[in-house]
Amino acid sequence: MAAAERIVCWLFAKIEVELFFKILTTAIRIEYTFARIQIQERNLMPITKSAIKKMRQDKKREAHNKKIKTKVKTLIKKALQSPSFENVKKAISALDKARKVGIYHQNKVSRLKSRLSKLAKPKAQEKAKTIKKPKKAKKIITVKKKA
Repeated sequence: MAAAERIVCWLFAKIEVELFFKILTTAIRIEYTFARIQIQERNLMPITKSAIKKMRQDKKREAHNKKIKTKVKTLIKKALQSPSFENVKKAISALDKARKVGIYHQNKVSRLKSRLSKLAKPKAQEKAKTIKKPKKAKKIITVKKKA
C-alpha cells in the first residue's frame, strides 16, 4: 500500500470506531432510560388488593395533610407580617392541632411557637413600659409632744 492509502484507511478506521462508540453509548443510554421507566412504572402499579387500598388511603391522607399544612403556613405568614395577639394565637392553635393529628413533629411545632410568641411579646412589653404604675404614698410619721 502506498502512504496515502494507509492514511486514508487509518482515518476511515478511526471514524468507524468513533461512530461505533457513539452508537454504543447512545444505545446504553436508551437502554438505561428504558429500564428506569420500567422501574418507575412497576413502582406505581400495586399488585395486591391491600397495596391498591393502601395507595388510595395514602392519596386521601396526602390531600388532607396538604390542606392542613397550607392553612398553617398561611396563618404563620399572617402572624409574621402583622404580629398581633389574635394572629399569633390563631397560628399557635393551628400548629397545636396539626401536631395532634401528627402532621408536624413536636420539636418543629415548639420551635415555631416560640418564634411566634417572641414576636407577640415585645409589643406587650412596650405597652407595659408606657403605662406608669402609681407611686406608693409615703407614710407620714407624727410625733406626739409631751405637754
